[in-house]
Amino acid sequence: MTGKILISACLMGLPVRYDGKPKTLLHAAVARWREEGRLVSFCPELAGGFAVPRPPAEIARAMDGGDVLDGAAQVVEPTGRDVSDGFIEGARRALAVAQENGCRHALLIDGSPSCGSGFLYDGSFSGRRHEGEGVTAALLRRHGITVYSDREVDRLVAVLAAEDAAPEACGARAGSGFAIGTCERIATWPKRACAPASLQGRKTSAPLQGGCPISPRGTDGAGNLGNIGSVEPQFKCRRIKLL
Repeated sequence: MTGKILISACLMGLPVRYDGKPKTLLHAAVARWREEGRLVSFCPELAGGFAVPRPPAEIARAMDGGDVLDGAAQVVEPTGRDVSDGFIEGARRALAVAQENGCRHALLIDGSPSCGSGFLYDGSFSGRRHEGEGVTAALLRRHGITVYSDREVDRLVAVLAAEDAAPEACGARAGSGFAIGTCERIATWPKRACAPASLQGRKTSAPLQGGCPISPRGTDGAGNLGNIGSVEPQFKCRRIKLL
């Protein structure tokens, strides 16, 4: 079994959403991971100091969590009150918990200004959606943690299966100069094909999704990533030099 998975607390059945309700995710894989002790439950908004219940919040002007982290956008309540600091603090704490627990993946509730990874609400509090990622999802991705929405459990299952198989592949190569414990698992993405959907068409100057080999120049020579989709990593072995 590979590393643990950070998961939104509301998906685990905890009533921590802004309206005081849970958003329980019923899926056989999630139930299995829970029994295995593989899930790390966390609510960034509670960690950021917000109460339950609390006013709803959205990222203003149809922007997203990356913009909030960069100081270019605000998370606001319906009254217009800026609550960005709490969302940023919650994201930082989520990252710290993920790193402390060795989480390489996160399973987060979509649509949330914290945890959304595919869509957000546009800040008008009218129910209008747009493509984007929340503050926590953006920060996790910047630090190499892959983020999946509650609608992408099957994708995460496939990735974990590949990861779990990788150490066996390393050990199986012992007869070819590799000994068990002398190789490591490496995730690789097809070049120019790993931007999450929320970053398609956006400019970037940093690697995405944990070491994705995207050029800072993007795909069109002008710094735009374009519609290149989201591709799962492949795993291979690399020899480790023994001291």
